[in-house]
Amino acid sequence: MKIKEKLSFLKILSGGFLLGALSLALFSCSFVSDLNHEFGFSFSKPMTPNEFALQQKIENFYYEDVDSAFFSGNVEGFSNLYSPAIVKPMDWNHIHAWAEKFFKTHPSSHFVVKNLFIDEMSYVRAVVRVKYVVITAQGEGSFSGYERDVLVHQKNAWFIASWEKLNTDSKVSGDSSSSYSLPLPFDSAETPAARGQ
Repeated sequence: MKIKEKLSFLKILSGGFLLGALSLALFSCSFVSDLNHEFGFSFSKPMTPNEFALQQKIENFYYEDVDSAFFSGNVEGFSNLYSPAIVKPMDWNHIHAWAEKFFKTHPSSHFVVKNLFIDEMSYVRAVVRVKYVVITAQGEGSFSGYERDVLVHQKNAWFIASWEKLNTDSKVSGDSSSSYSLPLPFDSAETPAARGQ
């Protein structure tokens, strides 16, 4: 080989080693650990503006819509957060009856989000784990919970299609104060505009 060819080959080879070392360094730096959380790492790509806006809408559903329904004590407003087709773990009529009873005793409460984990997110469906506390004005009747909600997007709004209680003491993989996982692809056919909404 000529000297120029050897130098060129060495540059390529050293570039490959440098890239490998950089990848290894990024991998090792991506591990996150503290006393309260499990080890985890993520190589997820940065969110697009559309994904970020969608995430904000889902968060606002809990931070604003649900809290507003509890604070106003509006039975209809609370019940309308749920899909009319909901059956798990109870149907819409049972939810409405619970709201009537709760708001009669506790007309002004606050729904406080402790942690919010978005496990799946698309324009038509989201799976969210939420740790929350409902604080009544008198203090009596306050409660907390940890649940997995399945949300659906219909008629320009988000609705809870089903939910299940989770054990507040159990550690669920991925829990941290700022963990978001976005495993569902964002397909333009899923956008509200594509569906005529």
